[in-house]
Amino acid sequence: VTTDTFTYDALGRLLKQEQTLGSHTELLAHNTYDGLGQLVKKQVGNTAASPLQVVDYSYNVRGWLKQINDPSSMGSDLFAFGINYNDTQYGGASLYNGNIAETAWKTANDNTLRWYRYSYDALNRITGAIDNSTNMNYRLYGVTYDKNGNILTLNRRGQYNADATVLSHMDKLEYYYDSGNKLTRVKDSGHAVYGFKDSTADNQDYWYDANGNMVRDLNKGIGTSSADGITYNHLNLPIQIKFDNSDQKKIKYIYDATGVKLRKVVEQPSVSSVTTDYAGNYIYEKGNLQFFNHPEGYVEPDGSGGYDYVYQYKDHLDNIRLSYTDANNDGNIETSEIIKETNYYPFGLSHKGYNANVSTFGNSIAKKFQYNGQEFDESLGYNTYDFGARHYMSDLGRWGVIDPKADDILQVDISPYNFSWNNPTNMNDPDGECPWCWGAVIGFAVEYATQVTVNLVEGQSFGDALTDVDGGKLLLATATGAATGGLSSIKTVGSVSKAYKAIAVSSTAAGGNVLKQGIVDKKKTVDPLEMATDALLENIELPKVNLPNVKENKIKTAERQLDRAERVAGDNPRPTREEAVKESKKKVENLKNKKETIQNTNKAINDFKDASAKETAKSGLEKALEDYRFKTKQ
Repeated sequence: VTTDTFTYDALGRLLKQEQTLGSHTELLAHNTYDGLGQLVKKQVGNTAASPLQVVDYSYNVRGWLKQINDPSSMGSDLFAFGINYNDTQYGGASLYNGNIAETAWKTANDNTLRWYRYSYDALNRITGAIDNSTNMNYRLYGVTYDKNGNILTLNRRGQYNADATVLSHMDKLEYYYDSGNKLTRVKDSGHAVYGFKDSTADNQDYWYDANGNMVRDLNKGIGTSSADGITYNHLNLPIQIKFDNSDQKKIKYIYDATGVKLRKVVEQPSVSSVTTDYAGNYIYEKGNLQFFNHPEGYVEPDGSGGYDYVYQYKDHLDNIRLSYTDANNDGNIETSEIIKETNYYPFGLSHKGYNANVSTFGNSIAKKFQYNGQEFDESLGYNTYDFGARHYMSDLGRWGVIDPKADDILQVDISPYNFSWNNPTNMNDPDGECPWCWGAVIGFAVEYATQVTVNLVEGQSFGDALTDVDGGKLLLATATGAATGGLSSIKTVGSVSKAYKAIAVSSTAAGGNVLKQGIVDKKKTVDPLEMATDALLENIELPKVNLPNVKENKIKTAERQLDRAERVAGDNPRPTREEAVKESKKKVENLKNKKETIQNTNKAINDFKDASAKETAKSGLEKALEDYRFKTKQ
């Protein structure tokens, strides 16, 4: 039995997560936040008093991540990672639009500082990445695009292993398309040792079905020029991939009704089939538990009835960079206990020659989860990442099927096959369904929260406040949130009255936290509307609102006037005196009704974080989002 214990602070932020497995309790994470609500320190593994690693985070003035530990001062850290935007260190151009100009990293594995500096075109698409190795062994260059964002050319230098000669043109790719953005052929004039392998001289390498799903890839032996090799279900998910046109060499997949992968079976001649079962966080192979994951890594059976905890460092894109374990259970981590180090080209191809497996520790299947935290499926030479909704080809920087959210307003003018808007240094794609959606939801949520709060303060009823919103501002917030991953929501502060600026700031901070959590916990089912509602309500301390109300003595004065009018009318009733009684009664009723209305309004605002209000807010979000999508399609 596994029991997770969560501890929160007064603002509802996660402070500590511990996991009890049998008689052993392990610290997974102990978090520390700064005054802005940013995570600044995380203690990982073993116990809070003696953690295996202490991970420090720093940010720039905009709240953008700057460092995970310090590459210039490692100390006992196993991994450090830095990001530069406008304050460059390695010769990159200063960028002020949110694009990342440089990244740097260092590991305790070899204690060598490595970096990339990036270049982009006017549409924020990556065009190159220069590294600092002697011969620029891992350089990406000459990346060009057509008007729809399809890659036209891409070049990589590479190194296959530590002793190999550097491949000056590991990949020298030219892409060819039909009129529907579908890739038909890739010509490679580089080496075929690693990277993309052009194994056919045919004029056409790829074919598609009527839904735009790739059904043949002749370079990998999937299908033939006259027969399809991939079969899809009604959700456009592959259920069978056949290699070399052989019924004995194939990969089969089984999903639940919502498209979540449950099983993978790999069959090949003269070899027993291998079945992998996916039961939530628990992964089995041939009926045996291989591992189950936790927020900071995974747990694997040790072969003796016990379990080993493995921890992972991830970068800003959720790429798994380094895994480690306390193999001798002494409460300390040595470099010999590093399991694996993995570093990546832009678009996700792994570097070779200086990292990969470092020790024999760790689970072989768990090691396949790499780029963006996704599983790399190399069965039978398939060599793609399974993101859930789609399979991704990191050697080409493209998906094999159309984006399920290709009709979203911010995607209708770009190719539905490109990856992360061709900006893989700044964006990831948590589940294969459009990279901008998470940031857009946050931008929408923060703007919506701000407008609703202002409406309530101005005296609107709770129901009216939820629907009386400015669609144009919501659209703008959605678009800018998409472009910046939610960070642009800080811009809403300027449009809010001074008394409520704190709400917008808090919403942005909460939105960023929820956005990050949504990416980290991508294996869980995340409802974007639930996530947006959380961005509104969690970790936000709304100030107590007390709209100026009717003073009690004013009501008492009106009541005394009514009493006097009634007594006068009773002694000597006249039409004018009866009218005075009616007017006095009406005045008292109006004052009492006004007081009750204002009390209810104050309560509605101050109860905004209640569960019932959360559901109402979620309904309002859903309605407003539907309205905005409908109007923008007109």
